[in-house]
Amino acid sequence: ITCAHCGAVLKVNQLDYKCKTELLPRELAEKFVELDRDSETQAFIDKCIHRPRFLRWVMGWLARMLRSVFSRTTANGILGKGGMFVMSKAQARKLMARESESSREGILLDVGAGDGKVTEKLLPMYRQAVVTEVSSSMVRRLRASRNYGAVVGTDDVATVAAAATKQGMQLPGDGQQFDAIALLNVLDRCDTPRTLMRQLHGMLVADSGRLLVAVVLPFRPFVGRGPPPG
Repeated sequence: ITCAHCGAVLKVNQLDYKCKTELLPRELAEKFVELDRDSETQAFIDKCIHRPRFLRWVMGWLARMLRSVFSRTTANGILGKGGMFVMSKAQARKLMARESESSREGILLDVGAGDGKVTEKLLPMYRQAVVTEVSSSMVRRLRASRNYGAVVGTDDVATVAAAATKQGMQLPGDGQQFDAIALLNVLDRCDTPRTLMRQLHGMLVADSGRLLVAVVLPFRPFVGRGPPPG
């Protein structure tokens, strides 16, 4: 298995790892939630491993050609690539402290939703969802799925609430807040990550709102807007 992020070649038995909680501050260690490789996660790994080598080569070649003109995300969107696996549905429920999928309450905002594959893990827990994306090709895929209350093509989260309201959404709080916000593999792709985190914190329903953040490690930030220079 080749890591798309750092290029490392790994065997399946090297994918399991644990956090040394004894090295964490006590207040953080007490809140740490450990996830394992459940059946849904394993199914994703198996699918990646058994994909025909020739198909992987062709798609990789096409992606490299398109990236000379478009951003990485837009190129992946055109080819139907770029799907991520951050967590399984069971892991999502555990992280969001939901006992089951039966109680669909509140409104979710997923910032930088890509093709929506990861958002689908969270959707069963919420009444409606708003998704944002910068890439025009990914925005088209999100709108085509018809799974969301609003799809907003923007890189400015300050405009999301107004755009969602314009698309018919009724947001909680003062009409500009969300019950949960997902920011999955986005912090390393934006130029002002601390500002973004402050903005999202202010967009959560007070006291009960949850912010779910995923960051790829090792942390290697870059901003992918448009083709590479040169």
